[in-house]
Amino acid sequence: MTGRSISAWLSGKRQARLPALVASCESASPGTFDALNSRVCLWAACVWCFLVAFPTTAVEWAGVPLVIASLIGVRRIWRVAWRSLFTPEFIFPALFAAWQFVTLLWSTDAKLGAGQAGACRWLWSIVLLAPVMAHRRALIAALALGFLVGNASQLLHALGTHFNIAAITWNRLPGRNSGWWDPVVGGSLLTAALGLHLPTAIAGRGRSFITALLACIITLVAILATGTRGAILAAATLIFVIAILALFRTSSRRTVVMRLAVVLVLAGAGIGAAWPKIGPPLRARIDTGIKEARSAFDETDTIASTTTDTGARVAMARWSAASFISRPIAGVGAGSMRSIFRDHWSHLGMPPSQSFGHSHAHNTYLHILATTGLIGAALALAAIAIALRNALRRAANFGSYDAAPFAALVGLLLVGAFDTIHVNSQTAALLTLLLSLSTAWKPPEPPTPPEKTARAFRGVGE
Repeated sequence: MTGRSISAWLSGKRQARLPALVASCESASPGTFDALNSRVCLWAACVWCFLVAFPTTAVEWAGVPLVIASLIGVRRIWRVAWRSLFTPEFIFPALFAAWQFVTLLWSTDAKLGAGQAGACRWLWSIVLLAPVMAHRRALIAALALGFLVGNASQLLHALGTHFNIAAITWNRLPGRNSGWWDPVVGGSLLTAALGLHLPTAIAGRGRSFITALLACIITLVAILATGTRGAILAAATLIFVIAILALFRTSSRRTVVMRLAVVLVLAGAGIGAAWPKIGPPLRARIDTGIKEARSAFDETDTIASTTTDTGARVAMARWSAASFISRPIAGVGAGSMRSIFRDHWSHLGMPPSQSFGHSHAHNTYLHILATTGLIGAALALAAIAIALRNALRRAANFGSYDAAPFAALVGLLLVGAFDTIHVNSQTAALLTLLLSLSTAWKPPEPPTPPEKTARAFRGVGE
């Protein structure tokens, strides 16, 4: 391949045929098997998007209907699926996943590393969602609806803890309400969910603006309810980033400023209403986090400063950076971080059994650098850069839900500074789904259903 052809491939120009092929997948004659399969694939794709926001077990099985429907209709979709396998948005995530498995050759815990690298198992989503990408807005709507159901689980937990109804509560620490999600994972997922609605809430209009505004308020309260401090910081940064982008990508900057003020005021009102319930424990966690961070920076390499919640994260960040420096090119191998952390704590005098639970850096970027080196970091960077570029292209109308995957992806990347999003199953599934919705090619408009012809009245005797 020449430099020009590689450039055309990276830019997406070589995918010019995909929109027409996707449209042909939707053009089956009514009443035929292909038309039925097309409809089933669309519903199965919506189920996949909807269930991504559910607990881990549901996420693991959510894609099975789409896989089965796609296999049944392979004759109809194979041209689109085959071409999707050779797009940059699939190749670079696949290469990063493959490199993680290669690093198992020198990993100190290949079994754990295989499990962490196995979080790439949703890459099929990039291929199987392409044939239904004409319905991209329906897929985004299904994803947003799934998150609102997750918020309903938080409401149930709040009611259950308040009225002492064990049947509708989850096993959570006092003051932390993440519904059916783990608090840390829930905070990460909800930061991306906030991104789904922010562009429309800031720069949208009409009914979609009202919907997005209400969803933003619900999601912001939900993030605070989880008590996840990293997610709170990431959500605040996300609001700032999307607001700046909206100022540059919309014609009326005054409208953007006013809408942002409305979002912040109403969100403040919603948070104020929920504050008696979520405020005291959240304030206590923030105060504790500040004290632990100060202790971690003032008294490095002591058991007392490295075993607190925040102190352990600071220590693991330092040890991950040291691991990267020790093997900068290829990394120490996927799955190695748990034994590295245990060795550091053992050197400080902590029994190995007490440090067994920490298996990743709690920071996506440090974890990638430490375990896969500059090679893995370059592949991951290429995959994310292409996804962000593609998602921003699809956000031509920044005040609509067309921009939702871009803002959600930005939110997930921001919270990646506090969570290892490519290792945790639920965040990895959501990340892959957002990559799937970020195509370099513009999806065709969904076909309009044929108009039903009115039955002609036949008079008596005709």
